[in-house]
Amino acid sequence: SLFLLALIIDLLGMLTYVFPVIGETLDIAWAPISAIMIRVLFPTAPTIMPFIGFFEELLPGTDFVPTALLTWLVVSMQDQRVRQQNREGIRNPDGTGHNAPESRPRIRRDGSMGPE
Repeated sequence: SLFLLALIIDLLGMLTYVFPVIGETLDIAWAPISAIMIRVLFPTAPTIMPFIGFFEELLPGTDFVPTALLTWLVVSMQDQRVRQQNREGIRNPDGTGHNAPESRPRIRRDGSMGPE
């Protein structure tokens, strides 16, 4: 699952604490890999998350921050909110459903918007 992959990414990032001198040098190589993995695994996450992961791995002493797990949490919360909205059938002020064709604006042939 994505949770386990996020956990592995963060644990690999924290492994540099095992090698005190070499570890920070290894972080230079791991930082872009970690950022790319976060972006690929969580494409719906806020765009800033891979950058946070990159700098968290790059900056000394910040490897303890579980950026990949935090990204997983953000994405999971977003997904849960969308599922809840779909379950509740969120409606527009005019009473139409958010997927109803009448709730989407139409573009006329002359370029103006409104009913055809």
